[in-house]
Amino acid sequence: MTMTPIGAARGRRRKPAAWDTTKSEYFLKWDAIKGEQIQKESLEFFIHVKDKLGKPFDDPEDKALFIRNVFTQTKGEEVPLSKNSLASQIIEQLIPDVGDEVLLDFSAAMDQQFTDLCEDPFASHVLQALLLSMTCRIQAGQSPVQLALQNWVLGCSERLLARLGSLCRHQYGSHVVRTCLECLSGCRAPQLTRSRRSQQQRWKDQEAAAVTLDKARSPPEFKDRFIEMVKALKNAADLPEGLSSPDQNFSAVIQVVLHILHTLPMTVLSRKFVKRLIKLRFGSSAPHDADALPSVFENESQLRVLEAALASCEEAEFGKLQRKYFLGRLSALLGDNVTAIAVQRMVEACPSGDLLEPVLDELEAGESPASWWTSSRLPTALAQACVRLHSHQSRLMKLAARVCDCESADRSSLLAPCLLYRCTWTEFARIQHQLTSVEISMDGSLLVQALLKFSKPTKLISSLLSLRADQLSAIIQSPAGSHVIDVLMTSPHMGDKGKSRLLESLKDQLVPLACSKHGSRALDALWASGSPAHRSFIAETLAPHQEQLRQDFFGRFAVRNFALPLFSKKRADWTAYVKREANKRKMFADLLPSSTGGGKPPTAEAGTRPGRPGGGGAPKRPRHQPPAAGDSLLVIDRRGVQGVLDDLE
Repeated sequence: MTMTPIGAARGRRRKPAAWDTTKSEYFLKWDAIKGEQIQKESLEFFIHVKDKLGKPFDDPEDKALFIRNVFTQTKGEEVPLSKNSLASQIIEQLIPDVGDEVLLDFSAAMDQQFTDLCEDPFASHVLQALLLSMTCRIQAGQSPVQLALQNWVLGCSERLLARLGSLCRHQYGSHVVRTCLECLSGCRAPQLTRSRRSQQQRWKDQEAAAVTLDKARSPPEFKDRFIEMVKALKNAADLPEGLSSPDQNFSAVIQVVLHILHTLPMTVLSRKFVKRLIKLRFGSSAPHDADALPSVFENESQLRVLEAALASCEEAEFGKLQRKYFLGRLSALLGDNVTAIAVQRMVEACPSGDLLEPVLDELEAGESPASWWTSSRLPTALAQACVRLHSHQSRLMKLAARVCDCESADRSSLLAPCLLYRCTWTEFARIQHQLTSVEISMDGSLLVQALLKFSKPTKLISSLLSLRADQLSAIIQSPAGSHVIDVLMTSPHMGDKGKSRLLESLKDQLVPLACSKHGSRALDALWASGSPAHRSFIAETLAPHQEQLRQDFFGRFAVRNFALPLFSKKRADWTAYVKREANKRKMFADLLPSSTGGGKPPTAEAGTRPGRPGGGGAPKRPRHQPPAAGDSLLVIDRRGVQGVLDDLE
């Protein structure tokens, strides 16, 4: 492979390298470079490319020229470079930005050994990137070589179809098949397409935009080929053996198919596919052993397919699967962590209240509901299903009170903390004086948030408002429990009297809350949803402690956001300022109904607010960046109200 100086096409003089390849991390760890061996000169070239990509380009044209030059250097060496761990990573990273003609030349060279490349641990990822990039360009409809791009994708799918059975079982080939199914259908399922290890590779650009596909722009030929591949999988004679394979490669392909059929939707084909799976029985239990669990619960590959089938099938098929594999066995299934997750997935996919009712009947009739209530995520799944289906809400609330031993009037006030800490009344009475050292369960927080969305959560709200100040403070300052305040303050059942009662209870705790990470966020929520009287109460309580707040990293935001200096000097001007800023927020909320749901405060859940852990949601927002339009209108940014409004204007 001939190496030419980068940038030589413009006649620029190449500067001496500012780095020493002998000190590169790749040369210090030769074992990190795996796959097919390439010449040392080529290796040094790609190390240089990687270093160059780690720095910003001054001009987009320079970057385009640089990428084109890299692919020029790969001419004639596409296959061996794609099989090398370092080179394949760089090529995969550059594929989305290269020109159409250059990409076609590169992909044509890959056709020579396409089947072998599908089974290669590094080249298979390059093929996935090629399929996704070409499909995006096809859907954009602006490429001068549109037909050639379509023909290449269809040619790949034809080769995959010819060896579908063996590739679906292969560790790397199955990933190529899944990506091809995505491209043909126009529906993405990245959680099922790329392995977790692949998604977390350290070389990958974490700020790169995720690849999205539009099913409405998928060519008719693509959908026809997708249907052809789905029918081939459905009618495969070795489908039972593939589902029983312990490596889960074949199972993952079936899961992708079920997900796509449900998303498109292709109801008829989805129904036939699920019926075919039901007919296979997933390895049902032997007739002579009625108490034994079906063997599907002993095989993780089959169990994942069963969960995917529950999430994608229609109500009639769901009822068949529920009766065949779950009802009558819930107690036994909840006794194991793996099968308990399957029960949770079944509840999450439940399409109607009628199908949820037998599940509640069996759970209530069980001998010890406290065992599964405190050891699994099923209570949260049940609560969220009740909210989604608008049914059985009072029934589940009563079950929660019975499990926590809070049915009597004198114990009902501790229902909320018992749910948060996932314990009974007796256990909470033992730990209530040391709550600062006891961590709130994330599942308990999610459960209370779901219960607060019920049509009548009065008992739960009363329980939260009746807690002592130190108990409330411990909940608010915890990473998981602080999100409960978000939902509580935006609940339509939380009136001004309830908010006043909450603030009065927290009066002596407002300064410590303002000086804590999660407490300050909760204080923002109290301010944003409060009335002018509530805001005046907060400012009046915090104003005498401005010096203490200014010296604290989090407390200084309260000084600025709540305009405490202005409150101390000119109360009338502060009132006018707060009213003016509130009107501006309301105006912007009305202008952005898609982001805020028509100007109504969104119901916060764990993980949905940037900058606060608790549910695996959005990543933390750096404080120097303006907030997103959807959350800045209702949650005060740390730079102050005026800073948020300036960004929006």
